[in-house]
Amino acid sequence: MLRLANLAFEQAPKLHKLSSYCLTETIKAHLVPYFEEGYELENAETLYTKVKVEKVLKIFPEKIIREMALIDVDAAVFTSKKVAQFMTQLNSEEEHVPDVFIEYMLVRFIKSQSRMGEDYTPHQVKVRKSELKRLLNHYAVVYECDFHETEEGQIECAKEFAEEYTILATDFTRLQGINGPDDRTLVFWDWDYMFFDDWGFTETIFQLAHGVFLGYGLAYTNNMFTSIDEDIPSIIKNV
Repeated sequence: MLRLANLAFEQAPKLHKLSSYCLTETIKAHLVPYFEEGYELENAETLYTKVKVEKVLKIFPEKIIREMALIDVDAAVFTSKKVAQFMTQLNSEEEHVPDVFIEYMLVRFIKSQSRMGEDYTPHQVKVRKSELKRLLNHYAVVYECDFHETEEGQIECAKEFAEEYTILATDFTRLQGINGPDDRTLVFWDWDYMFFDDWGFTETIFQLAHGVFLGYGLAYTNNMFTSIDEDIPSIIKNV
């Protein structure tokens, strides 16, 4: 499952666990259409063979696909394996923080499905929404809204908080935030994934390898490829 990009929820274990569950199941349900029937029977190493490659490639700008080819990255294989890696992380009982390319890929999925109007809440999440909202409301009263001088103000604050974070955990097309990027989110720890659109694939992984962005570096960038058994592009081998 995903590790929530909100460490504060860890002080409320039940809320943290349910939020993680709802968020993970919501994303999984929206990834399923990108897999062939019977994908559940594949193991982690072969799952990528069940990815609908052409459908996945359509979510990316042509520039990204073109630049992959220029540095000998097979776009079909690389993106298929990253989708499969993401689904494997979502299915894991352990918490995972996806790498920055998977974050970028998730954003492309969100944008694609927003255009097609394919936002929905899966049944397994729908039946837990009221419980999630109740836990969020209680959390807000204790930790977020106790600064209000009146009980009425505290109640209204908690209600708004619970509504917002229920959306952030269960509405796929609004995972980047209620009002879009740079808003609160339970998925993205930062906005570095935006550099793939701004700079392109080649320049972004080159800068990641150089450690231009805090928290990355060569080992991190190499792992984006080696973790799916793909060769490291030559442009970063000797960084």
